[in-house]
Amino acid sequence: MIRPALALMLSAAPLAAQTPDDTSRIAVMSAFEPEWISLQADLEGAETQTINGTEFITGTLSGQEVVLFLSGVSMVNAAMTTQMALERFDIEAIVFSGIAGGVDPALNIGDVVVADQWGQWLETVMARRTEDASPCRGSWTRPFRITT
Repeated sequence: MIRPALALMLSAAPLAAQTPDDTSRIAVMSAFEPEWISLQADLEGAETQTINGTEFITGTLSGQEVVLFLSGVSMVNAAMTTQMALERFDIEAIVFSGIAGGVDPALNIGDVVVADQWGQWLETVMARRTEDASPCRGSWTRPFRITT
């Protein structure tokens, strides 16, 4: 039988090994691996840390201290990896590198997009059965019908 004090010491060991990084950094997140790999090519003094299976790479990018990490697709994954970064690193700003929904044909590679509205469209589409097949709430424009 494991004594409570020993169990507490064993469960805290992984946390103690990951001391916070006190260097002020800009977090640069990417959803897709090719974007993340491209950023790594220009990173100076790269050091990799793995936290809960996610790689965080610190270094200097264009003279700025940064931490690069792959969020994965979806707002849920982005929220989880951002929380891990905020707990481990001294983050002064967060930049998302990638298309981030910026699919306007007027945009070019290298353009900076600042959103004036947010939406969580990738996670789910909700519909309900009505007599007139009412459209879904939000910005969807066509009616969705539930068939059985």
